[in-house]
Amino acid sequence: MIKRTRIKEITSYIRSSILVLFISTFIEILVGSFLGEAFYNIYFPGILILIPPMMELRGNISSAFAAKLGTALHIGTVKPKFRNNTKKFKDDFNSIIIILVLMPIILGIFVWIYCLILNIPNIGVLWFIIIALLTGLISGLIMTVITVLISILTFKYGLDPDALVVPILGFVGDILTITVLFVITDFFIIMGVF
Repeated sequence: MIKRTRIKEITSYIRSSILVLFISTFIEILVGSFLGEAFYNIYFPGILILIPPMMELRGNISSAFAAKLGTALHIGTVKPKFRNNTKKFKDDFNSIIIILVLMPIILGIFVWIYCLILNIPNIGVLWFIIIALLTGLISGLIMTVITVLISILTFKYGLDPDALVVPILGFVGDILTITVLFVITDFFIIMGVF
């Protein structure tokens, strides 16, 4: 009896995850194609170096928040609603906002130092920080709202946020982060900054 229940749980988890993972894999291929095309429009080695850690940073922040939110929903320390939520929800949300400000600044500085050490042409520390900060804030705030929305909706409909939210955040976040980064960089190019 216990084995059947366990097999049923495993099968349910696989069924709920496989479609999302399949879709996210397909979309990641499209993101790669978009990224390849974008290289023709923007070719600053420093900006190109910024892309992988920016995507990784955004993914780590969103995934960590999604995991905390999923657990909090399951144990009841966060309510499955947007307004008038618990103190824990507000504290977690505020923590994410602080991280969204601090980490891109640190990332911009690290990429600039890396470029200096390897003598890679770059746009300067200030512009690395500005581009990383704007990209991180814009994509991060949107991803935070998406994280809350998907977590609450999956929980309300009896689905497991832990199985669905992170794969969805992966492909949505990659598309969003790359798009925001290139729009911001294009804006500065059009304005004649570099």
